[in-house]
Amino acid sequence: MSDRRIYIACLAAYNSGILHGAWVDTFMMDEDDLMKEIREKVLITSPCPNVLVDCPDCEGEEGRTDCQRCHGKGKVPSSEEFAIHDHEGFPSGLIGEYTSMKEVATLEELLEDVGEDDEEAFMIYANDCVGGDIKDVTVEKFREAYRGKYDSEKAFAEEWACETGTIDDQHPMFSYIDWEHYWTGCLQFDFYYKGGYVFDRNV
Repeated sequence: MSDRRIYIACLAAYNSGILHGAWVDTFMMDEDDLMKEIREKVLITSPCPNVLVDCPDCEGEEGRTDCQRCHGKGKVPSSEEFAIHDHEGFPSGLIGEYTSMKEVATLEELLEDVGEDDEEAFMIYANDCVGGDIKDVTVEKFREAYRGKYDSEKAFAEEWACETGTIDDQHPMFSYIDWEHYWTGCLQFDFYYKGGYVFDRNV
């Protein structure tokens, strides 16, 4: 189960000098689910309501005297605007104050599809290789670009040279090759290395 979540702040309250908000878990939540949670936990409970909205308990059905929330009015006071003031478990560069719930749900789905083992690599890819634009991020592109985890650029350069047939590890000159120089002189223009993870820049 994902431990990712976002902190939603009520802007009407915030602008009045009052801190009002709530953490919303994003696991298995689509855009509609997230908005429902935000309305329930933050907007309808706001100390600074500025609009009337359909009562969530009776779905705005006027005359429902059995509704304990709106008492038959069909409407309840609510705040209107909110922002993401914090988040946990998401890449730092992909979620901002006004990131839409559609984008949050998309990112949550992407991270679930990638899986826990590759989540850290995916976060680096999304932040550094794609530039933080969630619209350009897909699991397929990540899989194509991701080359694996290595102890160093040198380790990747050595393995890459052998895999591509640049040199055989049985070659008498193999042990004399400066793999760090091979990386900086040739490979770093086509590959990106960070935190042990290597990505193909050309994908």
